Amino acid sequence: MKKNKPEEINPAPTKTVDYTIDNNNFANPERGFYWPLSPPITDSTQDFAGVTSKKCTLAYSYVRLDNYLPNPIDDSPIANSLFQDLADGLARARDVGVKVILRFVYNEDSSGNDTTLNRMIKHIEQIQSNGILVNNADVIAVVQ
Repeated sequence: MKKNKPEEINPAPTKTVDYTIDNNNFANPERGFYWPLSPPITDSTQDFAGVTSKKCTLAYSYVRLDNYLPNPIDDSPIANSLFQDLADGLARARDVGVKVILRFVYNEDSSGNDTTLNRMIKHIEQIQSNGILVNNADVIAVVQ
């Protein structure tokens, strides 16, 4: 039985690429350091200039829910105006090419002044049913 001679394998074509050294800072989309927003994303004056001037593409912002801490008189849901302010802020982030790390908080300190589990669950359900996160998934890096 005669064996066939294997065909000679040709290596894949190659191309040499020379890169020029560039020591400039450049934005690294969705990676690297993030920049905390002050004022927060829900403030209409937040233009993300502090983020973009640092060549960052990630911004961290809390969404304050202090007004929704347990109150025996008022058990109101999150106001639609807060959702609109958040949507507007996310649109501004999109316009400048920034993604946002969002954190919903009832307070900024460790005083323990927090909400009840039942109220928190109601707020999570409200945020979910509102669609704010799904509708802006392209500009939200993560929700903490």
